[in-house]
Amino acid sequence: MRSLPVRLLATLLLATQASPGAAQASPAPTVAFVTLGTGGGPVIRTERSEPANAVVVGQAVYLFDIGAGTQRQLAGARINPRQIRGIFLSHLHIDHTADLAPFLLNRWVLNDFRSLPVIGPRGTKKTLAGIVQMAGPVALAPVTIG
Repeated sequence: MRSLPVRLLATLLLATQASPGAAQASPAPTVAFVTLGTGGGPVIRTERSEPANAVVVGQAVYLFDIGAGTQRQLAGARINPRQIRGIFLSHLHIDHTADLAPFLLNRWVLNDFRSLPVIGPRGTKKTLAGIVQMAGPVALAPVTIG
């Protein structure tokens, strides 16, 4: 049995294939794999970010893990956070999830209220509920940008 990320990647790639009738109308989107972080934790490093990868399918981006430094690495890779269509968590170790709460809060601060699926192992829903609870006081604090 293939792992979740491999099965998901295969599904994403199949979903990008045009139907036979549509193949002439538009070319298939480009697909790229971008390594954003390869340093496992809990060691804090200046030269490497924690685990995170992006699969870019046309203009859509899917994150696989979101360790500390992911947001900085997205900026360095010139990937607009608004392009992210889903986040997949391989497991819930902190070095694979550290930027999840900051990323979700930044979407809120930047008025990006679109639905964003976060898919992961058992405990993911509880993790997200904890982020929502933690963000309650943040939501009540005035935010000014610029």
